[in-house]
Parts: sequence; C-alpha cells; structure tokens
Amino acid sequence: MDQYYSLKAAADAWCHMDVRKGDVVCWPTNLGRMMGPWLVYASLLNGASMALYIGSPLGSGFAKFVQPQNVPGIGELALGPLMLGASNTLLNADHYGVYFKGMPLLNGKVSSIEIERICNGVDSNILETAAIGVPPSGGGPELLTIAVVFKDSNSTKQDLHQLRMSFNSALQKKLNPLFRVSQVVTLPSLPRTASNKVMRRVLRQQLSETNQNSKI
Repeated sequence: MDQYYSLKAAADAWCHMDVRKGDVVCWPTNLGRMMGPWLVYASLLNGASMALYIGSPLGSGFAKFVQPQNVPGIGELALGPLMLGASNTLLNADHYGVYFKGMPLLNGKVSSIEIERICNGVDSNILETAAIGVPPSGGGPELLTIAVVFKDSNSTKQDLHQLRMSFNSALQKKLNPLFRVSQVVTLPSLPRTASNKVMRRVLRQQLSETNQNSKI
C-alpha cells in the first residue's frame, strides 16, 4: 500500500499539476497529515524540490514568501462538478445499493447517561449504574467499566461475567455495535455531591487505583 501511494502521488502531481524535474513545489501543510506525505512523494519522485514555509500560510507573510518567484497558484474558487475520483459509483456498481446497504449506522458520540439507561434495564435487581472510562495500568485507550449498585446487597454474589455479557449484548443492540464493556464492578453506593450528582472523577480514580493494586 505504501509503494502504491507514493507512485500515485507522483503520478497525480505529474499529470494534474505539471510538476517536472527542476520545479519547486510549495504546498503548505502539516507533514504529519495526509497531504504531507503526498508533498514529499509528489515533488521528490518527479525530481522537484520542496519550498517549506514555517508558520501559518493564511497571512501576508506567505504571500511575500511565494510572490518573488512569480509562480502560478493552484486552487479553487468554487467547485461545481465532482472532484476527480469522487464518482457516484464504485466499480460500476451503485454505492448505496451494493456497498453501503446493510452497513451499521453509528450515532457518533454517546453520553454516559445513555449507556447507564440501557444497563439499568438489563436486570431488575439493579438499582443504578455508572459508566466510567478507566485507563489501563499499562497505558492505552480507556476501558469501559460499569459500576453497579444492586437493590439487594445479597445480589453482589451475582455472576458478574454473565452480567457483563448482558451489558454488551444490550449496548451493541440498542446503542452502538462497537461498544464493549471491559469490566463490571459492584459498589454499595455511588459517590455523589451535595446536589446528588455522581462524582465520576472520584469513581474513575478509585477504579484506577483498584486496577493498579490488582496488578501488583
């Protein structure tokens, strides 16, 4: 894939932007983003050089940087037709009828309250839950942890593994098919403020310390 991308970048620059050996290409971009690697391959593989401007290209400083060279600028004032490559069909088939049909639709960002509302309805013995993102001890993305308070304290002996599976099934079916509960813990009560709001930061700290101690 890397080899293909480099050749395509060089070919696009040669065909569509007339980049030739000895030219100087100035394309303000962050080298860590998509167009950064494009600039490197598009210029160097065609024997051209890169003109790098330090700073934002939105001010007069950039105009003074390129003006002495009297070079043409490439850009769009307005786009009417679709850009090259942005066709309505892929491989001569309808996008929505073939490729996108049946693809799961995600709702984007989901709040903790939505997660808790679904988890509260999984088991009639549950009084309330709190959905907390807990950072793993070894680093990496936060793990979704559900803190559960049961109506009856004797229910703490319930199979937490099975409860976790039930949470996963309900969340993936009703909210987001990519959600995954990593851990379920039981608490006698949730820490709250004087106005009865769940102290999620305190709960996250407690769960993080518990996970770290369990690793020792």
